[in-house]
Amino acid sequence: MAQVKKKEKRNAILKSASRLFRENGFLGCRMEAIASDAGTAVANLYVYFPSKLHLFYDVWTPLIEARMLKLAEDARQIDDSRQRLRFIFLSLWRDMPREDNQFAKNLMEAIITAPDSVEKPHDILKWCEDFLNELIGECLPADRKFLVADSKLSFLSWMAFDGFVVNVGKRESSKRNIELLINHFADLLLYGEYRGLTAVADSNS
Repeated sequence: MAQVKKKEKRNAILKSASRLFRENGFLGCRMEAIASDAGTAVANLYVYFPSKLHLFYDVWTPLIEARMLKLAEDARQIDDSRQRLRFIFLSLWRDMPREDNQFAKNLMEAIITAPDSVEKPHDILKWCEDFLNELIGECLPADRKFLVADSKLSFLSWMAFDGFVVNVGKRESSKRNIELLINHFADLLLYGEYRGLTAVADSNS
């Protein structure tokens, strides 16, 4: 019986934290406010979560897992390799940063501002990198799969994601053509050079 109550309390904390992180951002969300909203004491929060960073990760993890699984499901419906790659990177660099849940920006705030003494839960980030690496690898011809051999490409892609989180949306410049950028990137991955309209013609032939 005690275990059931413990699970319910943890879920209540996660529910309150999810809403308050969404409304106030990571920096603007205080543990006292989460505790009050969840109907518990601040000290109890630290029984379940070692830090606000860990609490945020527990909120964010199922969201990003579900989003990546949906990305993979949709991408695998696209037969053409170039179009599938374009879809993957448009989702990662344009659509996900634009989505109105604030968790991408919150994640950046959480990692940047966490004290050095707080151990950062990196497992989900590594999972995202590995998942993306596999998804990209499925698009590449055999002679280009060396690009995903060490996961550095997916690491670079997620680092770029952070930059797009900052620049996409209200700050997005009309001078930046993200689709053209992704066309270049997809061609470099597939062919080692930018083919532009030629690649489109080839994919449609």
